[in-house]
Amino acid sequence: MQKLTATTVKQAKPKAKPYKLSDGGGLYLYVMPKGKYWRYKYRYAGKEKLLALGVYPDVSLGRVRKIHAEARENLALGKDPSTLKKAGFLPRVLGVPSANRPTLNPNSSNSLSSASLALRSARFSLVSRP
Repeated sequence: MQKLTATTVKQAKPKAKPYKLSDGGGLYLYVMPKGKYWRYKYRYAGKEKLLALGVYPDVSLGRVRKIHAEARENLALGKDPSTLKKAGFLPRVLGVPSANRPTLNPNSSNSLSSASLALRSARFSLVSRP
């Protein structure tokens, strides 16, 4: 499944139009005129979705493959990786430091929805302040 190499990623040069270098399993490097971005394309609940995994070289090929594997595991368990990212359940590279990342309690079906609700209310309180 993995066909990109660190050398291929490093040597990818921006062109006039953006292009993709696939690593397999929905993971690819999106090379744009202004930078290189890791993306994961997947389907959830019958809809195609796209998850941003980081910017190269801040996120290496090895690191992004680990994040991709974690996202695929969650998808196989029926959890949307985008929702988990927003709720802070994915690694620091995706925006939440590991020390502050909430833990998912497998015994509680409500833990993800309550974390999502807390995130939404925090955003709302930031927006609604005078």
